[in-house]
Amino acid sequence: MVVFLTKKPNTQMNLGWLFKDSIIESMRKIIVNKEEHYIRFKIPKKSGKFRNILAPDDDLKALQEIVLKNFLYRFNPHPIAHGFVKEHSPKTNAELHLGAKIIICMDIKDFFPSIKIDRVKRLLDYLLPKGVDNDLPGNLPRNEFIDLISELVTFNGRLPQGAPTSPAISNLASLGMDKELKTLESTYGCVVTRYCDDISVSSDYNTKLPQIIKPIKSIINKYGFRVNNDKTRILRNGGRMTVTGVVVNEKPNIQKRVRRNLRAKLHNLSVNNTELTKLEYSQLRGQIEWINYLNPLHGNNLNKQLQNLKVVNN
Repeated sequence: MVVFLTKKPNTQMNLGWLFKDSIIESMRKIIVNKEEHYIRFKIPKKSGKFRNILAPDDDLKALQEIVLKNFLYRFNPHPIAHGFVKEHSPKTNAELHLGAKIIICMDIKDFFPSIKIDRVKRLLDYLLPKGVDNDLPGNLPRNEFIDLISELVTFNGRLPQGAPTSPAISNLASLGMDKELKTLESTYGCVVTRYCDDISVSSDYNTKLPQIIKPIKSIINKYGFRVNNDKTRILRNGGRMTVTGVVVNEKPNIQKRVRRNLRAKLHNLSVNNTELTKLEYSQLRGQIEWINYLNPLHGNNLNKQLQNLKVVNN
């Protein structure tokens, strides 16, 4: 049995008020034909491979967001978690490793799909107050309510990458793992953070920090995950050091290669008088906003280039 929580967060709730009978009925109808409510597509990864995304349609997404906002957001993940957490970001994750002499970056393979429906049920069973039956909508027994929500947020028995509920569930299901990773800090004189499937460890003085890789793998395996060994990196301050896409040698910054490539792309679009769709414009603007977040000077220059481009209405 995979252990996922070591301490239940304190919270009180009336689920009958949070989930009206009409919402429960909508959940049941969608679950019967759940496959029809997912859109499958692929997005390219840096490696050249593709990431499979299962995105819920508007009807399913609306119900998942009710679960997310009215229930899951009532519980806090462990402090080392920065992915999909309020007031946290890749930047806040990277800042904790700023100026370190050595950084180790590790990747959890198939993070969301590794969390199966049985684990989601155990999580909900742990989070739901005991004796909550009287508060449940439609006089649902507690176990039936857990089964219903678990089916709503999973696909083919696993967390889908693309559902709005998956990040919050993964963070809560990783609370025990994160707590054990945190205990390594005092032993190895380091800082440990996790951004979704990316684990970053840094130290200002422990040159033997790579010894931490083995115990991290052991903890990750204990909680039902696997490390992608091909993505394990050991970075030292003699070269460029990046954490979740942010350069952390001296101050948080964007990689020069990323900035230069985007600048060249904007230049070519302008020279060729290319007309952008609203979606293409929005995607470019999102990339620039991320750069602006890390480095306002570079972001402002790129935004000026963007404003010179033409956008079609369709």
